[in-house]
Amino acid sequence: MKILLIRLDKIGDLVATLPVDQIPELQGHDVHWAVSEGLGFLPKNAEPARRYTEISIEDRAKGEAQLRALLKEHKFDLAVMFYGPWWVSKTLWTSQLRLRAGRLSQWHSYLFFNRGLRQSRSQADRHEATYNLELLLHALGKPMDPGRLAPTLHLVTKPLRHLYERFDITNGGYYVVHPGMAGSALNWPTKRYIELIEKIKDDKEVVLTGTAMDEPYLAPIKDHFKNDERVQSLQAQLTLDELLFILKSSAGVIAPSTGVVHLAASVGAKTVGIYSPVQVHHPKRWGPRGANVHVLVPAAPGENCMDEITVDQVVACLK
Repeated sequence: MKILLIRLDKIGDLVATLPVDQIPELQGHDVHWAVSEGLGFLPKNAEPARRYTEISIEDRAKGEAQLRALLKEHKFDLAVMFYGPWWVSKTLWTSQLRLRAGRLSQWHSYLFFNRGLRQSRSQADRHEATYNLELLLHALGKPMDPGRLAPTLHLVTKPLRHLYERFDITNGGYYVVHPGMAGSALNWPTKRYIELIEKIKDDKEVVLTGTAMDEPYLAPIKDHFKNDERVQSLQAQLTLDELLFILKSSAGVIAPSTGVVHLAASVGAKTVGIYSPVQVHHPKRWGPRGANVHVLVPAAPGENCMDEITVDQVVACLK
């Protein structure tokens, strides 16, 4: 059977979805991914590599044209939409694709999907990867055994060793601190990031990462350490492939609930995730998954609850 798996979302969401295609129930099937434009580096750098097509979600006309071309070329038997704009499910429907699976939520999902599944993801009682596994198994007509865990994504990096010389760093000789996020969850206070860097920079150098959009989080930190040779900012200086290499080569990565914490876990880096205790943000659903992951989360929501996570706790995770 030719199967199209669709996740048109952000980095962390795609990291939690890609590995579902490794279940034995898909063995022998022809699987293709549709991912958001700009995120092809994830299926490309995954192990094993996935076949994929990038779809624009910013430009609907462009995205619809890309999707229709993909459907026409491959003539899929089944499409599973884990997440995407409503027009994606409509396009699947109008293209008369035989089996269309997805989450039943808004009214149109009951029309566009003929293998829909109702999931209360807002309850956050399972990891996002487990919800995705349940949806895929439902689409295949297979039962979901209680307690079954979803596979974990493994990313490989290109050997970009020239970056050591470019940024004057060494393999395992630095920590990565990534304080920025999209703002969907609570973050650690800026003063705590500064205190952490003060405490760890004498042990190993500190590299700051982030995009231009992370400037509100990075600006006070960069200003505080502007004359410190032990701290350097690589903000907006890395391609996504280069970012993966920098994360993989580090002695540890510290980040809040954002795509970078999932990338770090997936390349096998020592990862410390700083998470909000609010139910819809909780690491029980959104935490990074990997062999070398530590997650810190306050006991309960409340004013200034993120202050409960101490610098010493983070340092202990880096040991």
